[in-house]
Amino acid sequence: MCMRRLVKDATEEKKNNNLQLLDFHYARGILSMDDTKECRKALLPGEWWETFRDGTPKLKRFAI
Repeated sequence: MCMRRLVKDATEEKKNNNLQLLDFHYARGILSMDDTKECRKALLPGEWWETFRDGTPKLKRFAI
């Protein structure tokens, strides 16, 4: 619901965000690196996003 409120261009922007959410969820691309996955367990969510958000440029606006 938060994403729906924050994204104004409902078509292309949501498509891009959803693809990057899938990359995050399934740990694809830069998010598949061992360091990236291990840090999910060790860092607070805000710290993790500060470190690895460049792997999901569309989502970094919505990070903590």
